[in-house]
Amino acid sequence: MEPIVVNVQLTPEDYIAASRLHGRRATWVGRHGLLVGATVAVFVGTFLALGWAADSLVFPVSVVVTTAALLFVVNRIWIPHRCRKIFAQQVSLQRPYTVEFNDEGMHSRSENGTSTRPWNDLHRWAEGQDLFLIYYSDITFTMLPKRFMTDSAALRALLATRVKTAI
Repeated sequence: MEPIVVNVQLTPEDYIAASRLHGRRATWVGRHGLLVGATVAVFVGTFLALGWAADSLVFPVSVVVTTAALLFVVNRIWIPHRCRKIFAQQVSLQRPYTVEFNDEGMHSRSENGTSTRPWNDLHRWAEGQDLFLIYYSDITFTMLPKRFMTDSAALRALLATRVKTAI
């Protein structure tokens, strides 16, 4: 097999995209269940406290509008803000690194050191519009933006045959 080598220099936007892709792994209920539940609880409490009629459309419309607004704030304001803050704090994310895929597995090199992971150690992988995530566990992954690859289809095919699960 011809090794696939990817030289990477991450940006805060890469980290935001990776966080969003990682968040999509779970079901909709899993990702938003707590938010929806809290919103419904607030509106039920308000609904009962104000004594609104049970057949009023105010309650369901309020729940939908508020949930949509909260999801917008979380996805478009809070996640990017949090990711930029973490990216600034974690200097190792700002350093360039190289990842090589070959018959043995995945090898990573950076100023911080080297790492070799056999194919069996890779838990799963995910592909988004702009990047791949290679998982070592449910929450630990390496980010590989596609803009650093000459042939993302080759990596996709390799991961599909060598790594247990695509998500």
